[in-house]
Amino acid sequence: MAAPLGTGVVHPLQVDVPAPVPPVGEAQPQGRINGLPVLAGMPLSLALRSVQLAAAVAALAVLVSAAEFPTVLSLRYFFGATIWQLAWCFFALIVDSCALAKGCSLQNIPALLTLVLGDLLTVCLLHAATGMSEGVIVYVYKDLHLCAGHPCGRFQIVLVVAFFSYFFLVTTFFLSSWALASRWFAGILHPIQ
Repeated sequence: MAAPLGTGVVHPLQVDVPAPVPPVGEAQPQGRINGLPVLAGMPLSLALRSVQLAAAVAALAVLVSAAEFPTVLSLRYFFGATIWQLAWCFFALIVDSCALAKGCSLQNIPALLTLVLGDLLTVCLLHAATGMSEGVIVYVYKDLHLCAGHPCGRFQIVLVVAFFSYFFLVTTFFLSSWALASRWFAGILHPIQ
């Protein structure tokens, strides 16, 4: 309903204005996170994935160089989680580099959902394996003083590298989750008509 003539002031709630509809072929309104250079398919994302992959390779190399790691159950679980991290980071690195090379955008809901779920699974596995392995190493080797003849130092270096990699995994997980949420809510708030 419009304001009466002659008043000169129109309250915004008194005028029915239809929401603007973008022309056919024009992009829909985007979420607020679009300009960040760390999103999937952008150069900083590629750098984060490269650091994650390098940390996984370094942790695996140091772990395998310690001949006694198969004797500790938690380190075997950590080995499996690190193999998963290596595979996932390699996959994500290839996807990011292909998107950069071809100029594609990974800012659609299916791609972001895949990245978020992969990062979440990797973060959960790595966190559980790293925490469990650190607890066992601290208890068995430090508290019981059984470090003589065991490569405690190597195991601790492996776990420090794993926590370093975990930090970057959590970073990409939160950024991908944020981008996914902004895309999803932008689609809800501004539906395609």
